[in-house]
This record gives sequence, C-alpha cells and structure tokens, in this order.
Amino acid sequence: MTKRHARHLTCAGRRVATLDGRTLGWRILEALLAGPVVRDVLYTTAWSLPYRPPSSDNALYVAIHRLRKQLAGAGVTVEADGAGAYHLITPGPLAIEGDAPRPAPAPAPLFGRKRALEALQHGLASSRLVTLTGPGGVGKTRLAEAVLASAAQTTGLPPAVWVELGELRGPRELSAAVAVALGVPPGRTGESDEAVLLRHLSRRPPVLLVLDNAEHLLAAVRGAVAA
Repeated sequence: MTKRHARHLTCAGRRVATLDGRTLGWRILEALLAGPVVRDVLYTTAWSLPYRPPSSDNALYVAIHRLRKQLAGAGVTVEADGAGAYHLITPGPLAIEGDAPRPAPAPAPLFGRKRALEALQHGLASSRLVTLTGPGGVGKTRLAEAVLASAAQTTGLPPAVWVELGELRGPRELSAAVAVALGVPPGRTGESDEAVLLRHLSRRPPVLLVLDNAEHLLAAVRGAVAA
C-alpha cells in the first residue's frame, strides 16, 4: 500500500487504523460510516454498479471478515442485525482522513466468446465438475461470470457461490475460504474446517461452487472436489 492510497480512520479524533483506499473493504467502510446499510444496497454501493455482480457474495463476506480484523485493535467491528442490515459498532465517533478513492470500474463487456459460452453452458448442464483453463488474463473469470449470470435466469442450475482463491497463502486456508463464502457457522472446539464444511454441505441443498484463481492450490482443490 503506497502513501497515495492510504486512508486513515480516526475515532474521537485519534487515528486508529490505516487501510488501502483501493480495496473493497474500504468502500464497505465508507458506506457504513453513513449509517446502517442493508445487504443488497451494500452490494451496489461497494461495487459502484447499478446491479449485483455475480461474484459478489463471497467477495463481500471475505471483505467484511478482513475489515473486522483490521479494525479489531480499535474496538470497531461490523455486525449484521436480524433485518439483514450491516452496522458499525464503535467506541466513539468515526471519521476519515484523506481523499475518497475512485469508484471501482465496471466489468468489461464480453465480445467474441459465443462458442466458449455455449460450451461452458453445456458443460454445466451435463457434468458435476467443469474446469476452465488458460493463461492468465485470457478471461476465464469473466467468462464464468457471464455464464452464471445468464444461467441463474434460464436454467435449472442451483445457486452459485463464488470463492476467490487468489489471495490465499496455502492449502490450509481453502476450507475456511469456502466456509466463509457459504456462510457456515463455526464448528465445535477442535473440529477442523474440513469437517465443519463437509457436514454443512451434506445437509444443505445443492450449490454450484465456483473456485476462482486456483492455479497455486491445485492439489488442495483436487482433494476438496473429490471429497
């Protein structure tokens, strides 16, 4: 994080946290400083888009989880109430130092991918496991988002849950990331993330799990899928 992108949060006039103004967590914090925000409004506010992005569920949960960790030392946290609204719980009045970051750019339109879209749609309709491969930057994530956005309205596919793996540091974090995306509550003391996740999946309706940016965790992903 450079000085140019640093954003400082103060509580009762004292600087309590410094965050990266380019991140989703910062945009969420900015929205919550104005007051409680219901989830659907938080999606569009945080992404600066007039609609809810296909991959937003997991990104929102992970961003809030990280934001809680960043603010824990200041006694500030983010909580959700029974009505689905998120609140900032603070020990005093909060304020922001520095200029506001620019809004996130809208996703680029998808052109010239008709055959790839049709192939992926067919794969999802006929197989339990579909893998998109290709060099970085070729548009795998964008292709998956486009297919899932249309599939949710035109096919009988189960709801999709997007799990972003790009920032995970190792295979031990995989199960925890999937659990956060699915909203799995913590397990019993001493119970592994894998056990908690498998028990939850065995009891819930089918779900379409999308594991994005998995190149550095291939062995762990293979094991998770096989389980």
